[in-house]
Amino acid sequence: MKKIIIPVFLIISSYLSGYSQADIYPVMPGTNLNPDFSVRINDGNGFKEVPVQDIVDVCFVHFALKGNVQIEITVAQPIETYRIGPENLGIVPVVKKNKMTFELTGPAKAIVLINEGAGNHNTGLDGLCILADVPEVDAPKLTDPDVINIAKYNVDPTGNTVETKRIQQIFDDYDGMGKTIYFPPGIYQSGMLHVRNNQSLYLAPGAVILGSPDYGDYARIADEGSGNEKYLLGSWKSNNIKVFGRGIVNGNGTALRLQDPSGAKFKTHNIQFQGSRNVHIEGIISLDAASWNMEMIHCDSVVIKNSKLMSDLRYYEGAMPNTDGIDINKCRHVLVDDCLVWAGDDAITPKQDRTYENIFPYRDMCGHIYRNIIVYSRKCAVKIGDETMDKEHEIHDMLFENFDVVLADRVCCIWSKDGALIRDITFRDFRIEELYTEYQSHIHCRINDEGNSIRDINFVNISAKKPAPKGSSFIGNNLGSTINGKRVQYYNIRFSNYTIGGKKVLDLNGPNANFQLKNSTAGADPTAFSFN
Repeated sequence: MKKIIIPVFLIISSYLSGYSQADIYPVMPGTNLNPDFSVRINDGNGFKEVPVQDIVDVCFVHFALKGNVQIEITVAQPIETYRIGPENLGIVPVVKKNKMTFELTGPAKAIVLINEGAGNHNTGLDGLCILADVPEVDAPKLTDPDVINIAKYNVDPTGNTVETKRIQQIFDDYDGMGKTIYFPPGIYQSGMLHVRNNQSLYLAPGAVILGSPDYGDYARIADEGSGNEKYLLGSWKSNNIKVFGRGIVNGNGTALRLQDPSGAKFKTHNIQFQGSRNVHIEGIISLDAASWNMEMIHCDSVVIKNSKLMSDLRYYEGAMPNTDGIDINKCRHVLVDDCLVWAGDDAITPKQDRTYENIFPYRDMCGHIYRNIIVYSRKCAVKIGDETMDKEHEIHDMLFENFDVVLADRVCCIWSKDGALIRDITFRDFRIEELYTEYQSHIHCRINDEGNSIRDINFVNISAKKPAPKGSSFIGNNLGSTINGKRVQYYNIRFSNYTIGGKKVLDLNGPNANFQLKNSTAGADPTAFSFN
């Protein structure tokens, strides 16, 4: 029996109803089930046992929900401590010995942590995720002539055969035709796949695209991408693509990392779209990525909604897996909304790096909105950068709004490493519950030698339960650009209603704020910061 350090996610999408109904999504034969947990739900029609699916250090249940539901969780040892986040949901469970019960009265996303310990999960993380999702509306119908059922193409649904060639052929055959490729319940093992133009993938409840554990199955398609970029599901200059439903993209990262525990080699992403326009991802689960869960490279008009991303937090031979949540790279006009990110590395990270710099050139990054996000991460909740190519371009006009940070080591982070000016960024309505044990900062901004200025940054309604052990830092190694005839590092950094433990911070010496201004070539100008 494993030592229990149990995070429980409750993921309930936005739906209100006058009656209750819970429909349990199917679980395929061959799925690993966790023996240490029992979960039952009662929607008014009696308790139903829900299979607890296991992926080594995280397990979960998944069902559609209308109205209210009672959830009963039984664990393998007495419940000694717990917390339920986001705390503003006000969920108060009844706990007796090794059983917890509570009622969900409406749509919500939450994380419940039982016997959490000191935050070091090397001894084994047991995560129980309860995914109570919005019932689907207008799901594709197999009788529709524009819906292509992959079952008709003899694709093995048991997960026992690597079906990369067969699945890719289906995608290729319907390139540009506006069809929906339908994955019915089943496990479909594959290597690297490319979605084509004007194509939608529908993952039905119970459908799993499972990454092959053989790194050799991730060979790139000729004339598409680079041998250095590996992923399970992606695109190369395809436009008008959609991935949706209630199914799962499972990168099988645990199996890949066992071949190279250092993490240096097996860095396959679950989803990576490159050079695409009009990308829409909605409703799916991204599970057990070997590296990043989702990356968009040089894409325009990207929407990611109601997606649940869960990655391994454990260290392997002292190396933390580079399991970011959502990386937005060289993109414009992006909306990420109503997501939960459980990540070993940075949860949300817009950046501009050197990937395909000759194919996808650097440009201004702008028009991003990230809102209604729940984060549990060992690294940053939000990190702009650290890759910020280059001095000829800017990263600007981004909004991060309504974040519940259940755990992170830094919450709002801006890192100018490579030269782009970063400006006009707003962090609004952040609720900070706990900090992980490394940086332990509410706000962390940094300018490297080749970096540029960070200016016109707004922190609005930032609420932290407790002081950050290492405060908030503004670090710089150069003088940045010239603004109004003055060379600066930080300019117009504005705080409005920043509170710590309920006390408002009104200046750089505010109660428990512990601001640290560290500048190697010139002292920071306190007038660059304002408070109200």
